[in-house]
Amino acid sequence: MELTTAVLLLACVSWIPIPGAARTTDCGSRPLMVNPIPLRVLGGQDTLPGAWPWQVSVQLKQHGTRTHICGGIIIDTRWVLSAAHCFSEKLSPSSLWVVVTGLHDRSEFSAHTRMMVVRKVIVHHQFEARSMINDIALLHLRSAMEYSDYVQPICVPVNGTVLADIHLCFITGWGMSVDYGPSSDILQEAEVDLIPTNICNQRSWYDGMITEKMQCAGYENGSADGCQGDSGGPLQCFNYQDQKFYLLGVSSFGVHCGLPRKVGVFTRPLQYEGWIRRMREANGAETTHGGHAAPSLLRCLLLLLSMVVARH
Repeated sequence: MELTTAVLLLACVSWIPIPGAARTTDCGSRPLMVNPIPLRVLGGQDTLPGAWPWQVSVQLKQHGTRTHICGGIIIDTRWVLSAAHCFSEKLSPSSLWVVVTGLHDRSEFSAHTRMMVVRKVIVHHQFEARSMINDIALLHLRSAMEYSDYVQPICVPVNGTVLADIHLCFITGWGMSVDYGPSSDILQEAEVDLIPTNICNQRSWYDGMITEKMQCAGYENGSADGCQGDSGGPLQCFNYQDQKFYLLGVSSFGVHCGLPRKVGVFTRPLQYEGWIRRMREANGAETTHGGHAAPSLLRCLLLLLSMVVARH
């Protein structure tokens, strides 16, 4: 075999995914940002463009316009996590939902913004609106998004993931800045503390409502909190051990906004690892390399085949 053909063959083989291999290097990184530092922000502040590249806006098409309904979180090129109650309350066909990636200012699309059509909305079959148990949903996109400095997946912890060196957690979203006030045009961010379940279940907090599948986050005085429109967005925490952000929660519910001891409650994705995997497998999950694996592998193999045919 000639050297050129051998090199090309090795290049093609490198695109073939190894079963069970986790591409941890492809998640939880913010190409345009330095590592985070502690920053106590009361009520949140404007983000910089590209600060949270896995945050998306989940929008509903109605009467020729698009309306921001909830946030969402990129976990792969064709998959977005969000909250079940965002969709169970609307009862709209999947084709009317879109995911907007690379978005910073909701009132103005940039060159980095893309609108992705949703192929299927998968709401957890055991979601209960009254108790908010199993408040999680998956969005399967019709086409794969392309990763860039402004579009990246977050790391989703699985059983065995070591997250012992987490100190900084943030919430983000375009929701209302005050209870029943106007929504934010610019994506907002705020640092929050993780609240232990035994504290969050105290009588003056949530009085036993919080389950092991939920995570409370915020401050006892209510100084930083999510609000209407932030549902489905991420509770993201930085792990200093591998210098990546992990998804510790999907924004689920709270009592009004910014009330003392009524902190934000998030669905823990780690508790739904099996469900996420099964739903993706049942709906054609694909192993991708930044949105280009399948086309690049196909082109590589076709080029290799043409070279072999030409030599015979």
